[in-house]
Amino acid sequence: MLKSLITPWRLKWYSIAVLFGISLALVIVIFSGTGPEALSGRLGGDFPAFYAAGRIVGTAGFNGLYDLDNQIEWQKNLFPDRKGFLPFPYPPFVALAYAPLSLLPYRIAYVLNLFVNISALFLAFVCLKKPIQGLDEFFLPVFTISLTFYPLLKATLNGQNSAITLMLFALIWRLTIERRQYLAGFSMGLLLYKPQFAIPLIGLFALSGRLKIALSGVVTGCLIIVIGLFFSGLQPYEQWYNFLKWFVPADANVNGHNAISWIGFLDAVFGTENSMIFLLGYACCFATVIIISYVWTVGRTQSDFNSQMGFAAVSFILIPPHLMFYDAGLIVLTYAVIIDKINRRKIDLICFVWLAGMTQIIAEKIGFSPIFFLVVLTFFIALVTVAVPALRKKIIKPISENN
Repeated sequence: MLKSLITPWRLKWYSIAVLFGISLALVIVIFSGTGPEALSGRLGGDFPAFYAAGRIVGTAGFNGLYDLDNQIEWQKNLFPDRKGFLPFPYPPFVALAYAPLSLLPYRIAYVLNLFVNISALFLAFVCLKKPIQGLDEFFLPVFTISLTFYPLLKATLNGQNSAITLMLFALIWRLTIERRQYLAGFSMGLLLYKPQFAIPLIGLFALSGRLKIALSGVVTGCLIIVIGLFFSGLQPYEQWYNFLKWFVPADANVNGHNAISWIGFLDAVFGTENSMIFLLGYACCFATVIIISYVWTVGRTQSDFNSQMGFAAVSFILIPPHLMFYDAGLIVLTYAVIIDKINRRKIDLICFVWLAGMTQIIAEKIGFSPIFFLVVLTFFIALVTVAVPALRKKIIKPISENN
């Protein structure tokens, strides 16, 4: 039914209409107020945390970056009601990256940050044109559907950096396929601003025998840390570590309904003091690590790399103890591979995933994130349709060649 109604011509012009509508709405919101105020309430969502962190580093230095009172003081003018506060839990070098942006007025900085994130998402799909067959033909609809996928849309509008994470993931993917190993490793090192993604990805590349990429990723990460230490010194990193020890449990209590990893979701539903749930969460996390490691170790460089990366993208969402729904946007990479592999009901699957993303709207009311179930379902779909077939081809082919 859906397939008969959606023609290539309609897909193109529906996408243009949606993008135009989003652009028009953004223009109205951006010009509807001054400073952090807008028709929709507060402009920028989580962006004040990044903007204020940049200002702290640019004016007062690194030593006060992880002082709660200092963060509150620098953010008080970034909320219309002067009562808001958003902790900044990222490493010091991330604040340093936002320092130039924070020199601009808040609204201009927000618009520029928004442009960077939308461009990053666009570039991610440009990178995937070569690995994913058929993407070039349906590039505009795929970009539009991904941009309006609720986790990515909220992340982009709220000043989060999920689109940049997705772009780096896709860039690593493309450069690896093109055998530009050192550039792939360099991109992997840049991903270390989200260590919960970069560290396991470096590990998988090492397990699969792509040692040059893994090693260059480690070297790049070390260089970034050294550069950060040159500007900040060691003390801010110690303060950051101590800050995280407060932030992770505190944020779990406040934002538990946004958690989508095994441990975060189970803690949100059953509480953090339940020892059985604690063991179950870590058991599920450990099982996910074993499965994804097995897929990459057995497949090595002979297996389908698209399948490996697509399966890794969804696995990385479930593994960290603390991960918000914004980063569920990574599953668009997984579905790019799944849809490329399956032959039927592609449009139905796309519509289902897009609509399932909208369920996050009710998360605060029900106390947990419904997107968690979408991520788990995606994991098993990817395991059955992508990971296992890729391993089967890799294992069967050498046997048939020996015969």
